[in-house]
Amino acid sequence: MKDDREKLTFPFYTLGRLKHRIAWIINLRWLAVLAILAVVPLNDIIFDVKIGYHQTYIVASLLLVLNIVYFFIYRYFYFQKFRQELLFAEIQIVSDLILISIFVHFIGGINNSFYFVYLIPMIISAVLFRGKLSYLNTFCGCILLTIWSILEYNNIVETYFISQSEFHLSIFWTSLLSFYFISFIITYIVGDFISKYRNLKKIIDKKSDLLEKTMRERDRMFRYTAHEIKSPINTVSSMLNIVKMVYQEDRENEDKILDLLSRAQKRSGQILDIVKDMIELTHYRSGQKGGNYTQKELSDWLQKEVNSFAEEAEEKGLTLIYNSNPNSAEINFDYESLEKIVNNLISNAIRYTKEPGTIEVELTVNKQNFEITVEDNGIGIKPEEKRKIFKEFYRSAQAKDIEHLGTGLGLALVKHIVEKYQGEIELQSTPGEGSQFTIKLPRLSNI
Repeated sequence: MKDDREKLTFPFYTLGRLKHRIAWIINLRWLAVLAILAVVPLNDIIFDVKIGYHQTYIVASLLLVLNIVYFFIYRYFYFQKFRQELLFAEIQIVSDLILISIFVHFIGGINNSFYFVYLIPMIISAVLFRGKLSYLNTFCGCILLTIWSILEYNNIVETYFISQSEFHLSIFWTSLLSFYFISFIITYIVGDFISKYRNLKKIIDKKSDLLEKTMRERDRMFRYTAHEIKSPINTVSSMLNIVKMVYQEDRENEDKILDLLSRAQKRSGQILDIVKDMIELTHYRSGQKGGNYTQKELSDWLQKEVNSFAEEAEEKGLTLIYNSNPNSAEINFDYESLEKIVNNLISNAIRYTKEPGTIEVELTVNKQNFEITVEDNGIGIKPEEKRKIFKEFYRSAQAKDIEHLGTGLGLALVKHIVEKYQGEIELQSTPGEGSQFTIKLPRLSNI
């Protein structure tokens, strides 16, 4: 959880990307050192200006030494956390502001238009950091320039003039106010631009990940489908060939022929079930299915759905019970989708409950939502399999032992439908004792 918070705090989502930007700052600093060492002596030769030439060499030397240290830290120290590298970048920004404030003082202070070099680390800060930190660095630069300007104006420190004009109070306030305004405007503009860039990049990355995940899921689905469909088709084909041979050789052996036809029918039914469930799942995923609202009395509707499984349950020696609270009323909902939820849950309960067993379907309705609970005393689900059973094509080994024919798509379809209608699905299960699925759906849906 801690790592997730650090990623959210940080604009560049990997250490590698920030490391690249720190290298960019270090390279800019090499250029700054070269510029000072080249421009200041040239200025001394060409112009007759009284500035602190020797002091600027000291500032350039300090900047050079610091940059060498930064370079070795960048090159040979491995940052394991975002905050470590964030602190490293912030130290560089603050130290640059301090050295620039000293450098600006020795080349004429606020009386020299070069004091706008302060803006360089401010722009870098706005690019690197998000939120308050970039504004804090801008405020720090403004405070440093203000302090030096006050000290110069009151002759507390030696004043260097790039021109012969005196240091008037009007120049003092005009320059400072202009600097404040431009500094914060630049920080805002750069920060806003970078923020929009980051948000756009986040959307692109999210869509890219979703597309990649979708392609992986599609490939997995096609591979599984090809594998699962191939076996039943081969079985059906083989059985029909055998039926043909047996019928040609011995037309009186009807029992064997009927058995083979029955098995072929089951296998072909499995193929159709897989194809149907895949189509349904794809439609709900793409939003092409659902949303056909009708007004019905929910309890009566659910009673009929449960009764439609009565014969199947009786054949297996199971007791099918339906309970409804007295608050049931007419509810506007997509009953086609609700039918798929109920049918999947009840058919699974019948399939994986052995004789003698009981399956209980219960309806609870209140003002906000309604709940449908399907409970059985069947084989149950192991704790480690509770999340897996909602994945496409997943079937537990115990389920396969009881029922060889199955698609593994039923519960995945149920989960997609429930989520589409902003509902919840809960599962309570104990291996060997049974399972309880509870579907909670809102009465009023905006889907």
